[in-house]
Amino acid sequence: MNEEITSIFKDFTVDELVVPVSFCNYFGEADTFVVWQPIDNSPALASDDEINYSRQKIDFDMYSKTNYAHVESQIKKLLKENDYMWVDDAQEQYEPDTGYYHKTMTFIKERMV
Repeated sequence: MNEEITSIFKDFTVDELVVPVSFCNYFGEADTFVVWQPIDNSPALASDDEINYSRQKIDFDMYSKTNYAHVESQIKKLLKENDYMWVDDAQEQYEPDTGYYHKTMTFIKERMV
């Protein structure tokens, strides 16, 4: 999973803005960045008493000091193209201590076990 997401977002650029995408934490200084992490992995389909597929749920947390609508739409587009299903957006938040707007998007991908 980590390698796949890293590959999908390698050199992620939106409107000539390079957007860092990191697993769990980001320690850089970009005004816009994305942090992702798996939040659940559960059985999805079984046959003959064996689990055949699992459903992995992943949160993508987007942080930006400016309008991030284009970044959000590109994340959703890229993940859809790679067989991830968008399932939810959390309410947008503003974090006054950092000056970042923050939004979490949740996706699911089914995988063979």
